[in-house]
Amino acid sequence: MLPIISCPEAYWECCFFISLKSGLIDSKEVKKTVSFFLDNMILFFVPAGVGIITSYDILGKHIWAILAACTISTVLVVASVGLLFQFLDKKKRNE
Repeated sequence: MLPIISCPEAYWECCFFISLKSGLIDSKEVKKTVSFFLDNMILFFVPAGVGIITSYDILGKHIWAILAACTISTVLVVASVGLLFQFLDKKKRNE
């Protein structure tokens, strides 16, 4: 296993992306299923929303730590995506 990605879902997403890009999976074959999941995406977020509502007491006690973690993680993600884009853009220009 790669030590970089900690959740198995991310491995499957990477494998799916590589399979699509390499042509192992035809995008036409998965279009119907992907469209279904995208159309019903709200159903995946309802349990998380209910969990937040039921844990409101705990969230209120730790709001500053949660906000700090959200802010730091957002900055790190935006910075890493930006740096990756710059790297790939330079690599593409050099080819």
